[in-house]
Amino acid sequence: MTESETSQILVWVTNPEAAARIAAVGRRLADENGLELHIVSIQNPVRTDTWEQTFRDLEALNSAARSVQAELGVVYSDNRMEAAVKLVRQIKPKMMVTGVAGDQTRNTFIENLRAYSGEIPVYAVDPSGNTMKLM
Repeated sequence: MTESETSQILVWVTNPEAAARIAAVGRRLADENGLELHIVSIQNPVRTDTWEQTFRDLEALNSAARSVQAELGVVYSDNRMEAAVKLVRQIKPKMMVTGVAGDQTRNTFIENLRAYSGEIPVYAVDPSGNTMKLM
């Protein structure tokens, strides 16, 4: 069975502080729905002057993935939305999980993701760990 033929839940993580909370919701939904858990972070290309912080962030994201018995996939791209759409097309997830940005009045990643993949349920995890299905 190829990756695109499996039933997967796609979990998006970027914030190291929220990653464990988001990954835990992804694991719970994966288990409840019999889906394979796929955790991904889209990162800007690494620059020499930001390498140490990027490394620390990726260590925290990887630790969050491991805490729910999953692996972290990392995609490097200057265009995060384009990379996300490409990955959604490749994986064809049954559902997706993401965090809620600090500025909840404007989360363009979620807005754009929903516009592209309206038929795929998206669950958002707030800073308190509450999960809401986006309609």
